[in-house]
Amino acid sequence: MWRSEKLSEPDELIRADTNISILMAIILFYTQSIEKNAKKCKIKIPKQVCQLVKLVYGIITRMNEAQNKLNGIERDMTKEEFKAYDAYLDIKIGAKSAFRSFEKRLELYERLWEMPSVSTNTKIECLNEAIKLVKKQYGKNLEPCCPHESLVRKHLRAISGYLNELEKEGEETWQLRMADELLPTANAWREDCDLPALSKDKFASQIELQSIHIKTEEKEGGSIHYELELFFQDTDDTFAGHFLYAAIEDSKVKEITLMG
Repeated sequence: MWRSEKLSEPDELIRADTNISILMAIILFYTQSIEKNAKKCKIKIPKQVCQLVKLVYGIITRMNEAQNKLNGIERDMTKEEFKAYDAYLDIKIGAKSAFRSFEKRLELYERLWEMPSVSTNTKIECLNEAIKLVKKQYGKNLEPCCPHESLVRKHLRAISGYLNELEKEGEETWQLRMADELLPTANAWREDCDLPALSKDKFASQIELQSIHIKTEEKEGGSIHYELELFFQDTDDTFAGHFLYAAIEDSKVKEITLMG
């Protein structure tokens, strides 16, 4: 005995231009005829017949939707989708209405932004409209003001200082520092791969800085604590894609190792 919930169809067959669509239409015609005649004659039919009708109808619906999609024809919205779209239009019209207060219009634009059914392009459009509304309310020359501007500038100055310190040390200093720590490991890897050992200078010349990650935090006394991560790569790929990693805190090297 078959069960409809266990029957599934490959997606490539769920199209209205395949021969299976004709078979589904024939099955649907005969099963619906059986249902209709059984009701007329007051004959009880097995529940599997009703399940078959429901299953075939669902397959045909999916075929039509898939074919319409292939042909560029939009499907009709469901009741839930129509309600959501209707609500979206009401909010959008309200946000554009000059008869509503400035605060209410901004609130409506915010609601549009948060609606999951609204596309990204529409959200950007709503954001631009909200910006225009704010400029119109407070003047064209209005510039956004960050309440933490002074603190942000303080952190940026600190970051600039830390990066300047790195630049003064120079690339060669860090190449030799990384090579000094990781040369034994590098040669062990190379030995496992039947590759010749490297001298410290040769290994250092192959090390290149790939990226820098920095994190800053203000301490109670007002000074800026920082954590710096440096990611290097060996151009000869001694470590099979692994990064050479260095961690620094407040100008002190805390760790040099492999990562990734």
